[in-house]
Amino acid sequence: MRARFHEDPLSEDFVRNNLLLGNGEVTEDGNEDVDISYICTIASTIQSLHDQVFSDLEVHSRDLDWLCQRAILAPKNVAVNATNSFLLGLPEDVRVYKSVDTIPNQDEVVDYSTEFLNSLEPSGVPPHIRTLKADSPVMLIRNLNPPTLCNGTRLVITKLFPNIATIMTVCGKGQDVFIL
Repeated sequence: MRARFHEDPLSEDFVRNNLLLGNGEVTEDGNEDVDISYICTIASTIQSLHDQVFSDLEVHSRDLDWLCQRAILAPKNVAVNATNSFLLGLPEDVRVYKSVDTIPNQDEVVDYSTEFLNSLEPSGVPPHIRTLKADSPVMLIRNLNPPTLCNGTRLVITKLFPNIATIMTVCGKGQDVFIL
């Protein structure tokens, strides 16, 4: 993605402002708050965030250039889950997937219940229950086969099957990928 936006002045400003923020060089107000409205869209509700970032998603769901210019980032899983729940509540068919939560050797079971372990949502790991919808943008959190896709790759879901999803990369070649 860096090469794609190399000559884009808005992207260069975004990168420069993010570096200033990360290096602590942005001035703060008396409450130790930092104004970041100049580098991102700030919304007071999830509905207004959706309207500002993905207002015409139904029309542009297969337009890779349009999707490549948009993303919703959140610092905590709670905010991500709330945003995802809202976006998945829009009229479309959804499919629910669950991670594998059994082990082959019952002698290796620890003192924690499966329900407790499934309720945990550590950073960088998707939740046990994942609800997906066709034509929705998603981000790859953790790839167990790194030579193909990088963590953080932006994708769009093209088809959903009982145990697999067909997903297309948004930025770059637009290649189809199967996710188990």
